[in-house]
Amino acid sequence: VHPAPAGSPRWRLRADAPTAGAGPWDAGRLPVASARGEGEWRKGAALVKALRADLGGGTLQGSGAWQGQGWRFAGRVDAVDPSALHRSLAPLPLTGPLELRTEDGATDFDVALQAGAARTRRPAPRAQEQDDWLGAAGALELRSAQAEGRWSGDALSFRQLRVRTNDATLEG
Repeated sequence: VHPAPAGSPRWRLRADAPTAGAGPWDAGRLPVASARGEGEWRKGAALVKALRADLGGGTLQGSGAWQGQGWRFAGRVDAVDPSALHRSLAPLPLTGPLELRTEDGATDFDVALQAGAARTRRPAPRAQEQDDWLGAAGALELRSAQAEGRWSGDALSFRQLRVRTNDATLEG
C-alpha cells in the first residue's frame, strides 16, 4: 500500500498485492493471483478509482465509491475460468457486468455472466477421494448466470435468478 498526500484534506492510495500459489478453493487455495487498486480518501470518504484482480486466468475490474450511507461498486468479469476457482466446474470462461451496492449492512447485487469458448482443463492434483465422484459425474458446465438480489445478515433473497448449465435451467 502506497499512501501519498494529494492536497489537503485528500490522500491518494495505491496498492499492489500479488499472491503466491493461487489455486482453486476446493484445493484450499486462494484463486486470486494478484490484486491492484488505486483510490483516494477525501474528507472521510473513500473513492476507488480502479480495482483489478487477476483470477482464474481472467480479470475482475471496476471502480466504486461511498454514496450516501453506503458503498457502490460497478465492475466487469472478463474471461474468468470457473474451473480455476473450483475444480468441480468446467473450464468455460465467464464474462459480464457486476454491480454491488451496500447500505445498512445489506448488499444488493446485479450480475449477468455468459460463458465463452471452453479452455483446456489444466490437470489438478486431487487431494481427497471424495473428489472422485465429481470427476465421474463430469464438471458442471455453467453457460450463464443472471442474478439480482440482496444479501443481508444470513439471508440471501433474489428478485431475479436464472442459471443455465449444459443440461438444465434454474429460474426464479
